[in-house]
Amino acid sequence: MRPHPGGRGDRTLPHRPALDGLRGLAVAAVVIYHLEPGWLPGGFLGVSLFFTLSGFLITNLLLAEWRRRGRIDLRAFWARRFRRLLPAALLTLLLVLAICAGSNDPHLLSNLRGDVLGALAYVANWRFILNGDPYGAGFQEPSPVLHFWSLAIEEQFYVVVAIVAFVLARHARRARAWALTFGAAALGSMLATWRLSGGGDTARVYFGSDTRAFELLAGVLLAIGAGFAVPLFLRGRWWRHVLGPAALAALAGAMLLGGVEQRWLYRGGFWVVAVLSVALIVAALDDGPLARLLAWRPLAGLGLISYGVYLFHWPLFAWLTPERVGVDGWALAGIRIGATLTIAIGSYLLVEQPIRQGRLPAVRHRLLLAGALAATVAILLAGTSMLDGAAARRAVATSNPGLLLNSSLADGEQADGGAAGSTLDGLADPPPPLERVLILGDSLLHQSYPSIRDRLAALGIDSLAIGGPGQHLMKNDGAWQAELDRAIDAYDPDLVVLESCCGWGSPWQRELYHAPDGRIIEPDTPESWAEWDRLARVLTARARQGGRPVAWVLAPPAQTNGYYGPIEARIDVANDLYRRIARCDPGVGLIDWRVMSGPDGRFVWDLPAADGSLVRIRTEDGLHLTPAGQAAVADLTRDGVSGLWQRTRGRIPPAASPACS
Repeated sequence: MRPHPGGRGDRTLPHRPALDGLRGLAVAAVVIYHLEPGWLPGGFLGVSLFFTLSGFLITNLLLAEWRRRGRIDLRAFWARRFRRLLPAALLTLLLVLAICAGSNDPHLLSNLRGDVLGALAYVANWRFILNGDPYGAGFQEPSPVLHFWSLAIEEQFYVVVAIVAFVLARHARRARAWALTFGAAALGSMLATWRLSGGGDTARVYFGSDTRAFELLAGVLLAIGAGFAVPLFLRGRWWRHVLGPAALAALAGAMLLGGVEQRWLYRGGFWVVAVLSVALIVAALDDGPLARLLAWRPLAGLGLISYGVYLFHWPLFAWLTPERVGVDGWALAGIRIGATLTIAIGSYLLVEQPIRQGRLPAVRHRLLLAGALAATVAILLAGTSMLDGAAARRAVATSNPGLLLNSSLADGEQADGGAAGSTLDGLADPPPPLERVLILGDSLLHQSYPSIRDRLAALGIDSLAIGGPGQHLMKNDGAWQAELDRAIDAYDPDLVVLESCCGWGSPWQRELYHAPDGRIIEPDTPESWAEWDRLARVLTARARQGGRPVAWVLAPPAQTNGYYGPIEARIDVANDLYRRIARCDPGVGLIDWRVMSGPDGRFVWDLPAADGSLVRIRTEDGLHLTPAGQAAVADLTRDGVSGLWQRTRGRIPPAASPACS
């Protein structure tokens, strides 16, 4: 029979501080991971705990309303979700807009409008999937709203589960129908995960609404099966004091020993984490020692503001860099955490709770509320559009502080055209003017391209950049070949600059390359480097058609946190390949960014300036460049392009297919 008011479980779950403590644990894990992934490599699993807890609590509300009233009021449910979630989210987006207003990153600014729109529409996870954007700490060109991916999944879940619950409430007579329906959905999520993880696309599994739904649905099934009060099936059993601590220990172990590169996570690991989360929720609903520990006031208090902490910490961490605040290490972590907690507490007390409880006049008057919402969205759209238009112009790094570069690394094959110098010096006629330069590269080059473009324009040289952040020679099975062909046909450059190093096969993305002969090639194998060399030679040959000179960029050393994989060793291997190509062909030169290093050729964070001061040249991820570093490589690229053109005089034999090695 259909439940009637007054039946068992017709009330909602009373407030339990232990559940707030679970939220506190989850957000603390995520924050620590984003501070420094090496401190807690699996801290991102805190999001999984959030998912399962959200599924449990939301389903508890829906089931309680069904049992109490025999129906579900969709409009009231969504209105509560709107008041709870949207105000702080809009406040975060306004903060992001303010922070990005001072940015000089062209990739960030040009993508900001789409990222903000994705966040506003709660489809950020699918935007990042389609863009190929990875997740993790220290990755290249992070979006300031990347963390909205999890909020998007939750909001999509709230829409779908409420509609399904509405239908079930009208037609189902027993809770068994709820269990069968959501159990089937959980099975479907597991099948989707298993199928998609088989292709190695872990980013798709991580961001997908379908693949991550199981963690939410585990909480749904717990709410359906366990009731709304302390689970009676645990009362009087000795193991009720063991289940929760064991689950907590297992989850802590996964966070300490895991990482985004762990393949087991994408082949069922997230399901295990969801089960552990269910056990923790059960323990938090009990009156045992773990529940009392989770109810510890500081931890429960962190849980109360966890939504704001999650929202605000990511853009604040991106803004509060060592270059901006002048400190790093523990001091920087303290500043970041202090700023996050301050803003989150202010948001909770002054914005979230007053709106949620209807204590603001705008909340009691729908026209005022609608007007405030419309004005906020208009500000976000107008601001992001303005920043999108100003992206390239504001990204130019004009000030080179006279860095003392490591010129001892130059090996005679630098930007002078390699072997071309000795064979072409006898040409006395002045070279034709260099008018157009085509540049193909990844994030390291695109980050500095506005400054490079500015330097070349000062010499009367037009330029065009293709490729993009997160791309490389083997990305999408060598798609750069077709992109280079199209650009050469449309732009007809006089000279081409090529750069690619070396993010392929990061532990996070686990890319597989499909060779033309059908082989599947994994990164960091002899076969992968042979294919990298082949593709580099193909691109060189295509760019060289018609006698056009080509310059390969030699990447500087790096010191990353492992997110990109063993990129430090890859840089040396790729640079050696490019040097061999330059030795083979008189029309190929080198632009040597390796001089951005210490006296021994190793990675350095800072370089000395002419006045003796140290200038920070690398960003926090140990790979990309600060404005000072961008200015330096822009000067190196300008000089390299000019030197290669002068050496070759624009008159070198066509070399469509260099064959030497």
